[in-house]
Formats: sequence, C-alpha cells, structure tokens
Amino acid sequence: QGEPDFVAHKLVRAVYMLENKLPAETKDLINKFFTEWNFESKYKSENHMLLFHSSRYLYALKFPTIKFKQYGMTAEEVIKQDKDFLQEFIRFRAQRGWAEFDSYGYNPEDFTVLLNLFDFGESEMRKYAEMSANLLLMDMIADCSKEGYCGGAHGRIYENTVFDHRKSGLYAL
Repeated sequence: QGEPDFVAHKLVRAVYMLENKLPAETKDLINKFFTEWNFESKYKSENHMLLFHSSRYLYALKFPTIKFKQYGMTAEEVIKQDKDFLQEFIRFRAQRGWAEFDSYGYNPEDFTVLLNLFDFGESEMRKYAEMSANLLLMDMIADCSKEGYCGGAHGRIYENTVFDHRKSGLYAL
C-alpha cells in the first residue's frame, strides 16, 4: 500500500543482528528488496522519510560495495546522501519540535529507527540518534501522569488510542 519503508527498518535490523542465522535465500530476497526495489514510501511525511533514509543508509553501511540499481547510486553515494539527510532531519526536529514525529502511534517506529542508528550507524550518527532518543524520552516524561497515561498535544493519534492508551504502540515503552 505504498508503505514498504515500515518493513525496511525491520529488515535492516534483522540483517545486522541475524546475518549468520538467515538462510541464503532470505539474504538474497532482502538484498533484492534493498538494491532493486524502490522501497521509498509514496507518502513523504517525516516518519516515512526517516524510515526510508535510515534503512537505506544502514544497508549501504553494511554492504559498502553494493549498487542501489533502482536509485542509480553506489553505497558510498547513498551513505553520504542519507547521512546528510538524517543529520539535518534530527537537528531540525530538535530545534523546532517533533510534529508528526512526536506521535504515540508512530513513536515505536521512531524509536526503532533511532535504536538502529545508535546500534549500527557511524559514531557521529550514533550520537545524533542517542540525543534524539533522549529528547523524545524526556518529552514523554513531561507528558505522562503518575498513572502512566500520556497526554498533551501530539502529532497523529488514532481513535482506539485516544480511548485506551494501552492500545498505543508506545504504552510498553
């Protein structure tokens, strides 16, 4: 449905963490996903852009000699472009607020992205991810009551979450 980036950030984590346990056929399919298929979302919201650029950046770091045929780019070009995008994105959001990024429906995805960048990114990117995650956690603390329910204005929220915060993907965090 135009949202393959939600899969990409989970696949890239699997590649890093389970590389030696994945069957060759699975590795080949994942490689085709990243190097032949355009997995950029048709939606250009900040969450989708973050999912896409972080996944592509990390895959390029893991396999620095590959070519991203669907984008006409080498891994080196992807790393440069996506690193620049991610650093600018994180700086912009830290300075101006989180908008959709600060949404209880999307925070679990955002935290996965930040953890991926922290766990597998280059040292400078790790620092950006760490600071961003800390800022989001501080915002959550400021918005949560003693009973653990989070309130206040946030980006996007869905009806089932409004009526029962326990259904939010963020609840466990």
